[in-house]
This record gives sequence, structure tokens and C-alpha cells, in this order.
Amino acid sequence: METLPPSELRELQTLRLRRAVERAKGLPIYRKFFEKNPLSDADFQSPEDVRRLPLTTEAQLLDQFPTGLWTVPRHEITRVYSLGEKNLLTPYTRQDVQTQADLTARLMYGTGTRSNHFILISLEYDDTGIQFAYHCGAGSIGAGVISHGDGGDEEVCGPPSDFMNSLNLNGLCASTRILKGVFSTIACQSHSLDYVHILVEDEVLKRREEFEELWKLKIWLNWGHPAFFGAGMANECFHQDGLHLQEDAFLFEILNPETLEPVEEGLPGELVVTDLAREAQTLLRFRTGMTCAMNSAPCACGRTGRRVTFISGK
Repeated sequence: METLPPSELRELQTLRLRRAVERAKGLPIYRKFFEKNPLSDADFQSPEDVRRLPLTTEAQLLDQFPTGLWTVPRHEITRVYSLGEKNLLTPYTRQDVQTQADLTARLMYGTGTRSNHFILISLEYDDTGIQFAYHCGAGSIGAGVISHGDGGDEEVCGPPSDFMNSLNLNGLCASTRILKGVFSTIACQSHSLDYVHILVEDEVLKRREEFEELWKLKIWLNWGHPAFFGAGMANECFHQDGLHLQEDAFLFEILNPETLEPVEEGLPGELVVTDLAREAQTLLRFRTGMTCAMNSAPCACGRTGRRVTFISGK
């Protein structure tokens, strides 16, 4: 999928967009829109026709708690992950679990994770969706996974240094806070880690080169949103020249947050995402609040999709 010719990718996106619209039509959040705008497959001839659809805000999403956005019967839901502080529930069917595993495996394998590696996943307890994504991705590759939850202590966080060093770990999946906590307890050179997978956050965007030089490892950025998948929606390659978008599973737009019109390529705007492949829940043109710039130039890695550069993260 990551090397599909652009014309084939657009055909796939258009087909999946039509299916997503059909799933969304019966949801309470979109019902009034579709009653006033009875759109059909004929109205979606290209990915750009997503602009015919309404935008969705976080407030609207949270108003649908707990099950207002579920698009399949309850007995088809196999997992639900919560973001407790916002009353956000994200459901998964069995196929959604596999889709997330595939997407997260792409990001991990594409930056060096292999089946003979041991990966430590250490995240805050409320980041269940992100932990699940990393577990699924590493499992698809065949890598060994070790879990370590963190309760949120502001002074000491992350796994103890003797625990890490004794396992001769290859990689770490963590937040910026836990990453800093790990290296506050061990000498910068006395570790086996080759790389860290980390979600886009403001601090790591600003200090990534500093951290890599100080700790002598690679930091690979990826992005996901708890309303969709915890991780695996966009990820770096070895060239670290923007994050490759997983455009077979989602449609991405960059809009001016004031006018809500598309911005020119290379200019900053708000990242907006539409579901294409999920079964259990369908969001149309969800406003993420993330500031990005789009880049459609070919990447030296050979992937054919577009990339984004994150200007702010949260």
C-alpha cells in the first residue's frame, strides 16, 4: 500500500470514501446533514469530494458518548479503549484490530524494528489505546514485547535502569515525559537502546536532535489520535523528512482554521481526518487541532504518498 501509484491510491480512496459515507449516514451526529443533503455515490468521484461533507469537532464527538458513533451492532465490538479524562470511547471490531496492527507494524518495521528485537512499551496508564497500537504492531512483526505501565509520578517515571539494562532492549515506545524519566536514572551511554518510537509532542519536536545526540539513539516520530487509532496514522522513514500519511486508511486535509478552506501545499494549517477503513466507528472530516504542512514531493525512501511536517503537537 505504501508504494501504490498515486492514481491507484486515489481510486482506492474514492471507493472507501463512498463506503464511509454510507456507514455515517445513519449516525445521529450526521443524520440532519444527510437529510438536507441526500448525497449518493455519484457525488464522490475523487478524494477531493470529501469537501462536500460536514466537519466534525471534538465537542461534537464527545457529545455522542458513549455509543452514538458506533456503526456496527454491539456484539460485533471486540475492544473498546477509553480516554478517561475526556469520556472518549473508541470501539474496534476484529477487523479494526487487524487494521491497527498492520498500520502500526508499518511504522515500526519501516524504522528498523525486526522479529529478533525486544521492545519495551512504557506509557502512562491512561494511554491504553497507544499501548495497544504498539503491542499489535510489534506482535505483527514478531518482536518481543515487554510492558511497563507508569502511574504518573512527576519525580520518577519510567522503568528502573537495572530492569532495562538487564533485558538488553533494542527499542522503547514511550512518551516524552517517560523518555526523559528513563534517562534521568541511567548514564547516557550505558544502555542498549537503538531507537525510540514516540508520538508527536511539542517538546520532542523542538528537542529531538538534542535528545538524539545526548542519548546516542534514534528517535522516530509517529502520530495517531485516540478518536481513531492510538498510533500508526502517520510515521517517519529513515530519512526523517516529514511523516508519511497512511492514506489508504484515512483521508487527510490541511485547512485554514479560520476560513476552513484548503491551504496551499507547504503552508501551515489544521490537520483534518476522515475515516476510510474503520468498521466500528466512522468520523467525517474530524478537526484534530494539530498544525501541519503538507508535502507531496516524492520521498527518497520510495513511498509514494504524501507527508506532513508537524509544526505543533499535543
